[in-house]
Amino acid sequence: MINVTRDKRVHEIIEKTIANHRIVSGMYERKYTGGGRELFDGIDEADVLFSFKVPEEAIGKAHNLKWIHFASAGVEKSLVPALSLKKIKLTCSRGIHANTIAEYVLMQMLAFSKNLRRAYEYQDKCEWRFEELLDGRFDLAGKTVAVIGLGAIGRRIASLAAAFDMKVIGTVNRVRRIPNVDPVFNPAQIKRCIQQADFVILATPLTDRTYHIIDSGELAAMKPNAFLINVGRGKLVNEIELLKALQEKRIAGAALDVFTEEPLPPDSPFWSMRNVSITPHYSGMAENIWHRIAGLFCENSVRFKQGKRMLGIVNMGKGY
Repeated sequence: MINVTRDKRVHEIIEKTIANHRIVSGMYERKYTGGGRELFDGIDEADVLFSFKVPEEAIGKAHNLKWIHFASAGVEKSLVPALSLKKIKLTCSRGIHANTIAEYVLMQMLAFSKNLRRAYEYQDKCEWRFEELLDGRFDLAGKTVAVIGLGAIGRRIASLAAAFDMKVIGTVNRVRRIPNVDPVFNPAQIKRCIQQADFVILATPLTDRTYHIIDSGELAAMKPNAFLINVGRGKLVNEIELLKALQEKRIAGAALDVFTEEPLPPDSPFWSMRNVSITPHYSGMAENIWHRIAGLFCENSVRFKQGKRMLGIVNMGKGY
């Protein structure tokens, strides 16, 4: 087994988790690397690869590779053509980040509803501005949230939003009954879904079908007082059209944890907009996240050995 991460502390967590697992500890001869030449030199002998991303050139040299576990939930950058030519099992860390990302979404909805950013600005200036903070303030109860992508993350968002007495609607590829969500739409009905929402949450994987799923037409369908929150991928949104909608106040605001280009360039207009909340793609970083990911890898290792269905299976055709 080869694990590829640049942080030696992560190597230590993974090694300790595996070493403490009664079954998995003896399954692998383990090698830890930061990638680069060291990965290329060892990939030919590896049976299992545990990594965020795999260079396509490395796949070409991986003659014995039987399974790749991706440390992230999103795998769109890793599904290189070379993989389709090999019979390699692919799994990802889907579901690991669901709770912490859902909490991030609730944080952003609460911050918008209570004018928190403006309150911090007044705090920095030592100003007691009661009346100003009441302007535009609202409660979450009774508001409608549209969750675009009702996977593990989307369903957890729905659960927390329902606890705040919000109405939850959303989209999913296979329309079915989903707890706390009514109605459920198929992706082709996204405009019907978001035109009802006070908050539009993007929690869907990035695929050819979801590229720019929010474009000028979808932004035009949103309410003028609605907010967009993106915890999926930057390319789910046409950022040029989003910027126009925000500047022209055709929507109320946006919370963006992901961008088309990361890190977000210092000259991006998004930085200076008062109706935009920016975070550096950190919504999925939970307490003890690497312990959880390593634990999932161990669970899948047992299933892999026993020939059982693994968790977080990646479908090359679907792109996630």
